[in-house]
Amino acid sequence: AYYSILVPAAPSQGDEWSSRNQYRIIGANKNALTLAVKQHLIVADRLLRSRLPEERIKGVGVALAAAVCASERIEDHALAINITERYLLPNRKLAPESSWEYMSRDRITTTAINIYERAGKSAKVIEVGKTWIEANPEGATTDAIRAKVARAYIKLGQKSEAIRELKKISDTSNMSGAKLW
Repeated sequence: AYYSILVPAAPSQGDEWSSRNQYRIIGANKNALTLAVKQHLIVADRLLRSRLPEERIKGVGVALAAAVCASERIEDHALAINITERYLLPNRKLAPESSWEYMSRDRITTTAINIYERAGKSAKVIEVGKTWIEANPEGATTDAIRAKVARAYIKLGQKSEAIRELKKISDTSNMSGAKLW
């Protein structure tokens, strides 16, 4: 911790891994983490303006790491939501559809939902989740998102909507136990 106070974060090398590593090195110093996140968003902006698709997806990765840091480590939910809405959701189509890819559309979507969930924004969990479900009506990711959408409906007091969502989960899914919930 003492070390992270003395050494400011260097600008990201332009990928998610180096950004995450810098957050790890900084430790628990929320001011230093906030500064690093802001520096990394400058890098993300630069990468997202590139003509090369692989550079743009790196920009999304840097923004993804920044959003997760803002949500989980800094606990600045407003900053995390701002990053999600400015960088992640508008650029998710840059990522491959295949969930086998590390930087995939479902990873970006589930991260956005997790950020909204941590911030207590149940209506946004439902909005983003329902958009995903409509575009991808089947699959393990969709069933996991259905469970999160159902939990958001319950938090909003809409139990019948939650039950309707849970009933749509596949009986063969890893999430099938959520139906009992």
